[in-house]
Amino acid sequence: MDLFEVEGKLLFQEYGIPCEEVRLYGACDLSRIQYPAVLKGQYLAGKRGKAGAIRAVDDQETLIRMVDQIQQIKIQGASPAGIHIAPFVHVVKEHYMGLTLDRTKGSYLLLYSNQGGMEIEELAEKGEVESMVVNEKNIRSIADRLAEKQGDPQLSIYAQKLWKLANERDCITVEINPLGELADGSLFAMDAKVIIDDNAWYRQKETVKLLLDRKNQEDPYEERARRYGLAFVRLLEDGDIGVIAGGAGIGMTSVDSLNYYGMKPFNFCDLGGGVTAEKTYHALSLLLDIQKIRGILINVFGGVNNCEEMARGICRALDERKSEKKLVVKSRGFNQEEGWKLYEERKIPMVRYGTTDDAVIKLKQLLEETI
Repeated sequence: MDLFEVEGKLLFQEYGIPCEEVRLYGACDLSRIQYPAVLKGQYLAGKRGKAGAIRAVDDQETLIRMVDQIQQIKIQGASPAGIHIAPFVHVVKEHYMGLTLDRTKGSYLLLYSNQGGMEIEELAEKGEVESMVVNEKNIRSIADRLAEKQGDPQLSIYAQKLWKLANERDCITVEINPLGELADGSLFAMDAKVIIDDNAWYRQKETVKLLLDRKNQEDPYEERARRYGLAFVRLLEDGDIGVIAGGAGIGMTSVDSLNYYGMKPFNFCDLGGGVTAEKTYHALSLLLDIQKIRGILINVFGGVNNCEEMARGICRALDERKSEKKLVVKSRGFNQEEGWKLYEERKIPMVRYGTTDDAVIKLKQLLEETI
């Protein structure tokens, strides 16, 4: 369950993390607003600042005019579910702090950067994010060490409060970006990103206050994917490469390889475990139906999953769609030879014993041939 910024800030207030009062346009008294103020469209998708859905205003007339403009802005096909009216806060420095669940390590990662206000991916690419594995036993010592290194004891307090929030609310991710440093040296949560594990929502829904309607907020591709037990994540809006992978690890490797070779992944679609021909069919059908996708990389491993079953689903989708999109399959593991035979019969480009890089290079060559 993704929370809107205003819902996340209610949780921040509950856990003693300083942030502004939640004031939604249409549910607050405009005569009590102090200017300058900041209007912040409430979306479940990111990059709202770049989309123009965050605006500073100096008076009520401008506020009303800007509200109308923000209401027309769509991000990933969704209009804002509401507009938060925040006070204008002057900060002298921006930090980033987050806590995210790393399933491969079976623990949380505490993330920190002294350069906030950017997407975490951009910060990571610059090598500006510290990542620390934390648990119940070491969170205090690691938080204290971070604070000592940065010369600000407040960072330890914030890290421990995020830890408490994440654990008690079954969070997958909790982020403050930016974590603003004010002129007096105090820290202030300028934004809030909170994601609660869907599997734990049954025990959180009675205590987490939801302020905004989620109708029409969900990405239509994500909604379609979930109907078939798939995980779909958008990556780059200007991307044109679709990615299907049999697990998060191999999926991220595929995305990294595409980026390395100068290609732009539009999405990451995770087949997960227990993959059937039907599930694979729906995954590929979805990507074939997305007009902006030019090429598709399928990178799967047959451990628990059956390569032959996955191949049957892929072949069925291609037979039905008759698409001109370029596609490369890398499929290894259980029943790989049987799967390869099906690809070979339909002349579907594949990589048998090569690496993910080999598959990406092959896809790139196929796309270049069509230019």
